[in-house]
Amino acid sequence: MWSNPVCRKEGLQVVMPPRSHHNFRKDSRTNRWVRTRAAFLLSCVALALLGMRIQAATPEMQDTVVIPDVRPEERSFVSPAVERIIAHISGKMKDNKLARLFANCLPNTLDTTFSFVEEPEDTFVITGDIHAMWLRDSTNQVWPYLKFLRKDARLKKAIRGLVSRQSKQINVDVWANAFNKDPDGAGHPDDI
Repeated sequence: MWSNPVCRKEGLQVVMPPRSHHNFRKDSRTNRWVRTRAAFLLSCVALALLGMRIQAATPEMQDTVVIPDVRPEERSFVSPAVERIIAHISGKMKDNKLARLFANCLPNTLDTTFSFVEEPEDTFVITGDIHAMWLRDSTNQVWPYLKFLRKDARLKKAIRGLVSRQSKQINVDVWANAFNKDPDGAGHPDDI
């Protein structure tokens, strides 16, 4: 039996309509139930954000929320194009905490997990708590920087180095998810 999900936030609630034979079709282009479910989930997110906004707007919260500058002094890679966009966008933000959060988050992969060698072009991106590079995650971590490639030749070389490394790694083992920086034998070689 299908139950109606309910999303509640501070007295407000959104109820998902039941799934019934007249609003369910197998053709995904006309699947109203899927669209309704998506609208329900978006409503839940909106309610959660509304609640966060209300809570953050109280005077007590304004004084207690501190967003420090967490960028390391020695960064693993610096992109002038990324630094310019951070300064440009942060300068337009009225909320200093949001600007600090943006300035901390956008360059985080470049600052902390990037290892780039110019000759030959080779880039290794640490993608988790172990010093390995997952193919999917390394691609997703550099995705936000693709729009800066025309303005930063060194960043373009670094991304080219990442693609080159990923291609070589796939040629080593097409079924592997992650690779170490060097073939040092670390990992789980006995896994089947």
